[in-house]
Amino acid sequence: MRVGLLNVRFSPNLGDGLLAECMEKELAAQPGVSKVVSIDLVGRRVYGQGGLPNRQAAIRVLEAMPRQVRRLAAEQVLKVLVDRKLTPHWREAMKDLDVVVLGGGNLIADHDLNFPIKIAGALRLAAAASLPVAVFGVGVSHDWSPAAQAYLAQAFGQVRVVYAAVRDERSQALWSERFVYPATTCRDPGVLASRHFAPGERSGGAPRVGLGLTDPVALAYHGGAAIEEPQFSAWYAQLAQGLVAKGYEVVLFTNGSPEDRAYLRRASEVIRAKAPEVRVEPDFRNPGELTSFVSSLDLLLAHRLHACIAAYSFGVPHLGFEWDAKMRSFFAAVDRSPFLVEAVTTTPEDVVALAGDALRLGVDPSSRASVLDDARNDIVRLHEVLLREVGRG
Repeated sequence: MRVGLLNVRFSPNLGDGLLAECMEKELAAQPGVSKVVSIDLVGRRVYGQGGLPNRQAAIRVLEAMPRQVRRLAAEQVLKVLVDRKLTPHWREAMKDLDVVVLGGGNLIADHDLNFPIKIAGALRLAAAASLPVAVFGVGVSHDWSPAAQAYLAQAFGQVRVVYAAVRDERSQALWSERFVYPATTCRDPGVLASRHFAPGERSGGAPRVGLGLTDPVALAYHGGAAIEEPQFSAWYAQLAQGLVAKGYEVVLFTNGSPEDRAYLRRASEVIRAKAPEVRVEPDFRNPGELTSFVSSLDLLLAHRLHACIAAYSFGVPHLGFEWDAKMRSFFAAVDRSPFLVEAVTTTPEDVVALAGDALRLGVDPSSRASVLDDARNDIVRLHEVLLREVGRG
């Protein structure tokens, strides 16, 4: 069986590559599978390829437009991109497949029609090739425009959906509101990171804390609260200062998105003015470097979901900064909701105190092992359905 995974594996946000590689490796290990390949919905083929040269500026421009105008402009650009660049890429990648799986990641979402148009275009090719389609490990957002609803209805209406599993109960409820084919739930494939990536070495000295920085403009664009950069950076600085005062070694990092990297360069100056001992981790080139860093930590604090998921997988205590539903869903699913807090509105002193609790309590090893087993079994079930459907064909 030859499987194509439609995802955004080569996104600059390496969390997307992390979960894609976990899915690839788990499926490739199943009996009867001869090939598993990721087909990037943006047409990228390697890590570090593509992307806007100044994505934060582009996001600011989009945010300044009236929503209807913004969507109309985005729709026209995306349709040209799909027709001229992406369709040939997808067609070539699908030419010798037996089945297509859409997932994982937060793909069933409407950010200026980006994923709805790309998914509709890619699944049109799957329909033309008579390939069965499964959906696995995706997040489903709410707040769709009528155009997004139409594109996604077209996308799933034109193919034979043989299985659907979304990554949390909220996504399941939203899926059920919009699509006829029922969806079950599954664990995020990224929790299998510790089974597919080598751990990094821990220092053995002072507790090493990774503080993941995320651009406040990007957070607002994707549904988080609007917070001005000076206030955001000042809060990070006070938090870092408090962590250093407790004797922690603090390291700043990002998951790799260009806007986060640019923000890190600016914010690090503000942070190190208050806490000069803080150092900045070099940019990661691939998910293996990200997971090696995360697994070497004694404690992680971050907004990005898959930084927290990687930490959980390796048993690294972690605090999440709440900004959207997917963070709440994941922390609830692994019984860590007390360790999810709101940035800026929660005082740095309270975050430092909670960080101490997280470090002291750790991550329950039996619960973590159970979650990882669940994730592996979810992919086994996916494989069983795919093998049966391909056999019927």
